[in-house]
Amino acid sequence: MLKDRKEKAYYRTTLYIDYELMEKLKDLAHAQKKTLTELINEAIREYLQRQEQEPQ
Repeated sequence: MLKDRKEKAYYRTTLYIDYELMEKLKDLAHAQKKTLTELINEAIREYLQRQEQEPQ
């Protein structure tokens, strides 16, 4: 039951992103037909997975 809640939980936050990066992210999201939120979440997940896989 708790696992289900965690999977559906969201955090609202404010990110301060460089203007140039935001423009690139918006273009990528549009090209991939995704929302900006979906794209940012995907990028964070991929980054965290790579960090877990790299030897320390």
